[in-house]
Amino acid sequence: MDPIFIVAIVITCVVILIKLIFLIIMIVTDSDLTLFWCRIFGRRVSSLRGKVVWISGASTGLGEALAIQLAKVGAKIVITGNDNTHDEVKKRCLEVSEGKLNDDDILAIPPFDIRDVTKHESVVNKVLTHFKHIDILINNVGITQRSNFDAIPHDVEKNIMDINYFGQINLTKEVCKHFKQKRKGHLAVTISVCGKFSCPFSASYNASKFALMGYYDCIRNELPWLPVTLVCPGPIFTQNISKAHMAGDFEKSKRSYDESDKRMKVERAAFLYCVALANKLDEVWFSLKPILFLFYGTQYFPSTFRKLWKMFASPEKVIAMREGRKENNNKEVV
Repeated sequence: MDPIFIVAIVITCVVILIKLIFLIIMIVTDSDLTLFWCRIFGRRVSSLRGKVVWISGASTGLGEALAIQLAKVGAKIVITGNDNTHDEVKKRCLEVSEGKLNDDDILAIPPFDIRDVTKHESVVNKVLTHFKHIDILINNVGITQRSNFDAIPHDVEKNIMDINYFGQINLTKEVCKHFKQKRKGHLAVTISVCGKFSCPFSASYNASKFALMGYYDCIRNELPWLPVTLVCPGPIFTQNISKAHMAGDFEKSKRSYDESDKRMKVERAAFLYCVALANKLDEVWFSLKPILFLFYGTQYFPSTFRKLWKMFASPEKVIAMREGRKENNNKEVV
């Protein structure tokens, strides 16, 4: 047999084997392949110990879970949010740190409205006065929305963009002044599956997340020395839906999640988020199936995937999948 033919067969078999391994990993893991690799072979989350990490939206939900996860490894934390729970979050962080942190290592700033951009500079100065520097800024604040696109009042759309987009990018500008002075830092922003794939009945929310993707990707290209991590989680067990704007067909929808819903635990999401920070990854996805497959489909087969999706998945099925629930005959997510 021709040696060249044998080599070709061997190479083909190796390629097929590698593809099968990647396919199996895609099926069993709850994150993209790069994040999966870094979780096993990359830098440990403990490498963030001693870093000054500012988390906006840290008083509840994913932001709170991030603060707790970072406190466990001894990162110094700045907690900001629009709820009156910052002191409780600080107390929990001190408890889980098991002596790695003291009271001065966690700065809990009284509730401040990120929409009030006139206060951003003074808050940044307060952080710098306390810690002298900032290592990582996590833009995690956000509000969601459920309604038909033509039932969203203009003031609601403006409010969503002020919170999810304009407020965050202005805070980023203020912190980047400090990053530029020391030519060192790290930006992270919580996007969503809705920043990669537009979920129906969340038009304004989708728009705010796509806007963030474009803005922070531009920062990465303008400042090549500055790591920018775009974090795209799928459905997570948080209660952000309780503050969501509901209109149209969704005015009577549930404003809470049940334990039976198919959502990632917030603790797991926070851990994967911190793995991405420790390894300074550019963009990461994590979610339970089948939402995770949406990322792959829209990323690698955009046209084909969307055509197939419209053929086999109704808008009601998509929103039910996003909420981790089943669709009933009345087209309501239950």
